[in-house]
Amino acid sequence: MRALTVRVNVTGVADGSRHCRVGFLRAHTPQPGRRTVRLDPLNLANRQLKLAPEHVLLIASQHDLFAPIKTVEELCQAWGGTELWRLRHGHISVLMSMPVMERTVGWVARKMQRDN
Repeated sequence: MRALTVRVNVTGVADGSRHCRVGFLRAHTPQPGRRTVRLDPLNLANRQLKLAPEHVLLIASQHDLFAPIKTVEELCQAWGGTELWRLRHGHISVLMSMPVMERTVGWVARKMQRDN
């Protein structure tokens, strides 16, 4: 079995912000006695939806350093073309935005009304 070594660097810059960079270093054969963590079960694109794609909303933040918009777009495609919103937010700010929250609740309410 082959494994992939992953390194995550989080660095601070002068303005106090933090940046995350993930580097995939090399494929290798795990050493006996060393613990190997499988990350592929965490890849949502490998999971099958239990809902129809039209009942799933993905929200991609254009300034997200942890889940780049390209990754969310690939997930959208893997899940059969779910609805995808691309918003001008970061990883955390999208969660704290009242307008986004209201828009999302409206989307859910409309979906529930159509299903009843």
